[in-house]
Amino acid sequence: MTVTAGKTSNDFFAMVDAFRMDAGRAVKVTGKVVEFDDDAADAATECFRGDEDIEDTFETTYDALRVWRAQNASTSDVDAFHAFMVSLRTRPQARWQCLVAALMSVQCLDKVALRAFETLRDSTLDREVTLEAIAAMSTRELEQHLSTLNLFRVKAKYIRACSDVIRHKFRGEVPRTVGALKTLPGVGDKLAHLVASVSYGGDEDGFAGIVVDTHVKRVAKRLGWAQAGDDVESVRMSVQARVKREEWEAATLGLIALGQRFCHAKAPACAACPVNASCPSAPRTYIDARIDECFKDGEYSD
Repeated sequence: MTVTAGKTSNDFFAMVDAFRMDAGRAVKVTGKVVEFDDDAADAATECFRGDEDIEDTFETTYDALRVWRAQNASTSDVDAFHAFMVSLRTRPQARWQCLVAALMSVQCLDKVALRAFETLRDSTLDREVTLEAIAAMSTRELEQHLSTLNLFRVKAKYIRACSDVIRHKFRGEVPRTVGALKTLPGVGDKLAHLVASVSYGGDEDGFAGIVVDTHVKRVAKRLGWAQAGDDVESVRMSVQARVKREEWEAATLGLIALGQRFCHAKAPACAACPVNASCPSAPRTYIDARIDECFKDGEYSD
């Protein structure tokens, strides 16, 4: 993959995500071009790859993930952020406020982004982060309210730019489709799917598909649900092909939670992971131990 630096892009945060998701890749800098060694990243991601048939283990792995999520509901950072995003559906200019929160969350802990959003909201006259409220702020004011965030100046720039584009080009309405959302300044693939997935209610839920962030991309590849060299869109299509449409949102949250709690980019906590018994990337020790347990429990017999 090649990322051209030194130019303003509508996909700025997609580029940020590329750096984040490709952490650990060998990097070569030539002039204004930053090149990543895909083979090195894939080797790191697939370091524990086994020979299991993924299609045979998918249901077992997914069932284990669902059981773990059911027993640990709302205990992950992603759950709090998702609940907050969904709660914005009842607020004025709901899709716009959801977009602002999503932009603020890039390269940032969810709880930090939530606190910053509350600070921004409390600074407005009617305690709502509306298009008009952003337009009334100076750039310096907006930056001050976002100062606890990583890349806060860049985020302030893109929030203001999105406000201008939505007010003048889209007549004050946030676009409804992923494709149109990606035309907004600073909005890349992940943010477009996130906003489209959580900012609408009713029958539109889940329409946008699996949201592929750094955790979903890494975990899906380690589980064998996507190929080592797959890009974000390929990962999304692979996971969606396996998971029922009505479970896309739950699957997204489950994979993110798994990545946050256990399947870390470096030193994954395989010993504690709830899906280690069927994960093809886990050390054989955990898979063999689970097989032994099944024989002892009578799940397998001659």
